[in-house]
Amino acid sequence: MKKLDITGDEEINFKIEKLGELFPNVVEKVKDEEGSIRQVIDFEKLREELGDAEVKSDSKRYLLTWPGREEALTIANSPADKMLRPIKEDSLNWEATENIYIEGDNLEALKLLQKSHTGKIKFIYIDPPYNTGKDFIYKDKFILGKEEYARKAGKTRGEDDTQNADRDGRYHSSWLTMIYPRLKVARALLTNDGVIFISIDDKEEYNLRKICNEIFGEKNFIANFIWRKSKGSGNDSKYVIIETEYILAYAKNVEDVKFNNKEIDIYDGKFKYKDEHFKERGGYKLEKLDRGSKGYVESMDFGIKAPDGTLVFPNGRTKQSNDGWRWVWSKAKVEWGIKNGYIVVKKGRGGRWSVYNKVYEKLDNKGNKITRTKPYKNHIGFEESILNIHANREMRKLFGKALFSFPKPVALLKYLLKMFYLENEIVLDFFSGSATTAHAVMELNAEDGGHRKYIMVQLPEPCDEKSEAYKAGYKTITEIGKERIRRAGKKIKEETGADIDYGFRVYRISKSLSTL
Repeated sequence: MKKLDITGDEEINFKIEKLGELFPNVVEKVKDEEGSIRQVIDFEKLREELGDAEVKSDSKRYLLTWPGREEALTIANSPADKMLRPIKEDSLNWEATENIYIEGDNLEALKLLQKSHTGKIKFIYIDPPYNTGKDFIYKDKFILGKEEYARKAGKTRGEDDTQNADRDGRYHSSWLTMIYPRLKVARALLTNDGVIFISIDDKEEYNLRKICNEIFGEKNFIANFIWRKSKGSGNDSKYVIIETEYILAYAKNVEDVKFNNKEIDIYDGKFKYKDEHFKERGGYKLEKLDRGSKGYVESMDFGIKAPDGTLVFPNGRTKQSNDGWRWVWSKAKVEWGIKNGYIVVKKGRGGRWSVYNKVYEKLDNKGNKITRTKPYKNHIGFEESILNIHANREMRKLFGKALFSFPKPVALLKYLLKMFYLENEIVLDFFSGSATTAHAVMELNAEDGGHRKYIMVQLPEPCDEKSEAYKAGYKTITEIGKERIRRAGKKIKEETGADIDYGFRVYRISKSLSTL
């Protein structure tokens, strides 16, 4: 990342190459208007190759559609027409750092990143603006105005003029048209085992999930996490206090994703028996050695001596019999288990002898250390406290006052990041706001010696002139984000002394060509 090469429409070329691998005859080379050779798809030949697999226009199928969908597809597939200009004076440790901070519209930034970062980003987190029933600051040229929406939705002039803004379909359409192309381009940046997490409230969670199913594929849905952001306070609703938000998680290819499942550090009570002769194995629990579900095998139906000298067979029998039951250990392994203290014969209910094997807490029956893990739950912040008020406290510690509205707590981002094996991969946040994600990446690197890198993207939205941020001298959100990274890095270094990358390069989206 010493040089950020950001020209071309790499994702389209990538898709054409993949199609060409499957169907070489559908790819042709043509000259464009400037005389350059480029690859294109012959869709008639592609239809011939696919035959009856082609979706007919009148097919009955489930689709998410809205006024502006076609425009969203168009803008997602259109190439970038801008460049990135380096801003060295705002950067920190320019020559050595591998972190990037991009100022400008995130859709343009994502398209520019396709050249250098397609298939290279392991983890994406975004906290996009929620649908508040107002116009969005992300003014894509295809976002519909009221009259255009009415025309595309088939409404007559004057219809729904009195409709409440937060119920107006125009705002849902505008939000969908804004988020769709950004997610579509972002998917191309993910590694095959990459994941994306998206914070959202309940206004657009339903629509966002349908969009993500279309872009990432329903099979790549990981979970809809419920984050408890507050406790018993808030005025979000007249009748119900809203304590939670959603975090949707999708993978590029869910089968390739490897979760960093947490080890069970506490004694869970299942290994309740103690063995004085084998303390290094830890506690143990008992499992019956016979099964009636594995199918009868004569060689696995033999007698095991009980304490009174009688022989015990599977299913409590006193002799061999084909009743479907068998031992799960072979005769040789049972002999080894008896010799090494892994077999227990005792009377169960009804006074019949039963045979058990010991399952130890710390070591398996080969003497190998056992690492016990448990899956993550689909809720965050119910057992541990990860609240929005903590995010405000973090800003006050860095700036002396809360300069940013609705930041996410660092602990939330660290929780999400630690779900996966991220050591030297790239983390992207293209709605970076106050740069909580960059802060979390630095803290994690300092804690575990990792070399994670981040790319932050933020539109330089002007701060309200009445806000504390503006009064403190910060004119835009990007000024707050960059300063937060500087201050957080300084604080982490003072507290930990960790030798990590505290720097970042600043780029600004520009209309003119720049030498990088």
